[in-house]
Amino acid sequence: MQQRVSKHIAEKKRVQPLLLIGIFLTIQLIMKLKNIFLLHDRRINSLSVSAVTTIGEYLEWFDAYGEDNKLAEQRPQLKTRSANMIRRRLVEDLKQGAIIPPIVIGLSTDADLNNVKDDNVQTLIDQSLAEGSVIDGMQRSGALREALAQNQNIRNNPIRVDLWLANGTVPLIYRMLVLNTGQSPWDIKRQMEVIYKPLITEARHRIEGIVLNEKDDQKRRRDGGEYPANSIIELLIAYSSRKEIVKPNDSVADEFTKLDITDMTGKREFADNFYRCLSMMVSFDKAVSRYQHDNNDADGHLKFRNGMDLFTQMPAKTGFIAALAQRIVGMPGMQERTPEEQESIISRIEDSFSEFIRKINDMDNEELGAFLCFDVLNETVNSLPIKRIGDAQREFFRKGFSALLEYNFAVDSLQMVWRAY
Repeated sequence: MQQRVSKHIAEKKRVQPLLLIGIFLTIQLIMKLKNIFLLHDRRINSLSVSAVTTIGEYLEWFDAYGEDNKLAEQRPQLKTRSANMIRRRLVEDLKQGAIIPPIVIGLSTDADLNNVKDDNVQTLIDQSLAEGSVIDGMQRSGALREALAQNQNIRNNPIRVDLWLANGTVPLIYRMLVLNTGQSPWDIKRQMEVIYKPLITEARHRIEGIVLNEKDDQKRRRDGGEYPANSIIELLIAYSSRKEIVKPNDSVADEFTKLDITDMTGKREFADNFYRCLSMMVSFDKAVSRYQHDNNDADGHLKFRNGMDLFTQMPAKTGFIAALAQRIVGMPGMQERTPEEQESIISRIEDSFSEFIRKINDMDNEELGAFLCFDVLNETVNSLPIKRIGDAQREFFRKGFSALLEYNFAVDSLQMVWRAY
């Protein structure tokens, strides 16, 4: 971990090589914990680690990893007069030795959490900190940084931290949503973004062939299975809510979505089934992306021209995932199917889907073009109502892919999919 931290800071701050030794020695003390107290959350099989560190050690971790892992996606610093007054007061209080509520950090690990004890938890935390995200406390972190810049004497002052260690990111999502219930929280999408980086890391690990481009990569999609990394957040919302349309600005709809997600992420089978569905979408995308439209045609205005166009935008992606979720889990508002029923359904879907993909992969370019029926797709999409066109497209694809599931992928072409709306 020490080498990774030193390299990260050297690249981020462009320090001189001679200074790297000093940084290396300092980083060894990042987040050294005292007064450790462990509690095992048996609901989601995670650990809550309450501990004390120093302001200086916390900010060293925050500057090296915590800020990069999340700050850009979390809520901006409030600029109102009252907010500025409260922030200035907090900074002044910190400079005088005030204690603030614990900062909550989420950590994803592959370790067996049943074997973690007080004497080995520090090592496990050290191994996971590079991917850690601040779940609650970004505003306080900013105030701590400002206070320390004004008064270096508080560097060794104690602060409390609460670290949640879980096997994967889904338990962290569940814990965060439950913790925020009853507050005046961000919308559901922004809350999900709090653990954006570990969620992306887990998706890359779990799904073969997926390529997720971060916003700093500035890469355009060049092949099937390649997506903006932040699209995974919306797809997870689509699966957990079983809806293709998410309305984060609608407070009532947002609260129902939050309830759906909280309920779903609290179930052990949720993560596995979501990633299995996402893997099917990637395979579908890769298979149809082989198709290349005749470039000699003068149809440059077509929305769906080459095979890769199908899953480039969000409507088809959310429609496909929502259709699978409804088929596997049940319709929104209805009693969810049992884990055993869900496993039986998704296994049957995967079997018929594998045959579907094998058939597509055996097609040449001309056969694949005839199978995709993009002429019908373009005609139908162009006829959708212009008002709220994005929502209409999402519903169109969800209904189409639901029909495909209804026929167990046993279709001669996708024309019936595009006519199902």
